[in-house]
Amino acid sequence: MVHLPDEILLYILQSLPSLSDYTHKADFEDYKQTSNTLANVCQASRVLRNLAEPLLYRAYIEDGNDCDRRRGGSQDVCRTTTRLQSFLKTLIHRPDLAAKVEYLRLADLPGRLEDSPPNIEIGKMFAQASDDVPAIEDTSDWTGKQTQQSHVFRTNWRRHLQDDSETEGAEVALLLTLVPSLKTLDLGASERNTGLCVQGLFRDIVRTDKWKLDLTSEHREVLVFNSQGVNASSRLHVLTSLNTITLSAEEEALENWHFITLLAAIPSLDTLSVNGEVEPFRPNVSRRWPFDHIQNLSFKGCTLSNLDLRSVVTSCRSLQSLRIKFSAHKEDMNINLETLLSYLHDSSETLQELQLFKPSGYPATIITPDAFDLRPFTQLKVLEINFYFLFDPSSDTEPSFTNLLPTSLEDIYFRMGDNRFSKHLRVLSEEYESFPNLKIVDIGVDDMPNIQAMDREEVDWKLALNDCAKALRKAGIDCNVPIEGTRFNLSCGDD
Repeated sequence: MVHLPDEILLYILQSLPSLSDYTHKADFEDYKQTSNTLANVCQASRVLRNLAEPLLYRAYIEDGNDCDRRRGGSQDVCRTTTRLQSFLKTLIHRPDLAAKVEYLRLADLPGRLEDSPPNIEIGKMFAQASDDVPAIEDTSDWTGKQTQQSHVFRTNWRRHLQDDSETEGAEVALLLTLVPSLKTLDLGASERNTGLCVQGLFRDIVRTDKWKLDLTSEHREVLVFNSQGVNASSRLHVLTSLNTITLSAEEEALENWHFITLLAAIPSLDTLSVNGEVEPFRPNVSRRWPFDHIQNLSFKGCTLSNLDLRSVVTSCRSLQSLRIKFSAHKEDMNINLETLLSYLHDSSETLQELQLFKPSGYPATIITPDAFDLRPFTQLKVLEINFYFLFDPSSDTEPSFTNLLPTSLEDIYFRMGDNRFSKHLRVLSEEYESFPNLKIVDIGVDDMPNIQAMDREEVDWKLALNDCAKALRKAGIDCNVPIEGTRFNLSCGDD
């Protein structure tokens, strides 16, 4: 057998897709195939194992429907060690591999298998590993003693790891302390992933006990929390590289915004995505947190009230991206987009991407301003928005895109178009030259009937779509319009 240099072998292995790139749930089967390939390579020889292991441990993904892998392997259905526990054991014994983990996605799963008793040996190992995590010291106390908040958390954490029948997030909290290079964290909103121990860990990192409530005359109607503590994460070396968190609630609503604020306060974080129902703030008072480091916010299917939006958006004063796909399930929510624009005032010079999408059949009321003027957002490059958020379809006023949109736009995605907006497309085909950076215009509709079923207004709408697309394409702009007779799925973004 010809001996190949390690560099060539590594080049071959690196031609496989990176496990940290499988960021969507639809990629799970591909993740399993690639990880199984790397695991088989590790068994071929010592040289190949040394090359493949860092690639294999780059990501760890669990899926709620993959019970066999969660048990640790499909060959032994009676195995009492879960896949997460096996992964933790490896990271404890191999900190070099723990340092390679960049991506974690944990599905909505309970802590232990229902038919498995606690593993005493593993519990002792995990409890010892938690003891090795440095405690937060109270810098305001000259004795340097551990804070009471931290002491209570660690006592409960150790107990849950060692001998409790319910982990309350203890194993996930331990996992987060073992992966210093973690960049992306995707948590399903189960008790295991967002339970008491995980909350305690995040509270220890961000030091909410050091947040000072500032009730100045300038903010009489807002609870303003200023961070007075030190950057605990840099001292603990816990989650110091984390820049993206996604929290998903699929089957039941998140209890409240409390855990979300703990996530958003991680100092290294720049991107926060929340998918699913979230209970409104209690009590009903606006808040402002120290979230100046957050640059990208995404809310998909969330029950956002005006108060929720005000609290979160005004806390992030230098947003580069705001993506909102409103919930299709709540009937008692009223969103005022004019006030949302006022909340974004502090980000007017930094915002580069804005998505405001209301799916078909959404029962809540969206209050739109008389003029949805986005021109103050001079750095805006990507806009995805429902047509009627920009234009009142019942208005007799001649529409104009140049009176509403900044000239910095590069990509525009119009959603939920219909035959009421024919004249708007004809205006766009004349005004596009006012947007010198424009590269993409995508026009989505709720329904486009067959040509045989069209009335006069629908035929005019179809002609307007074609004329607009023809004019834009002639100018070198990529214009996507509906295909006749097709019903469109208008999920937005990367859904």
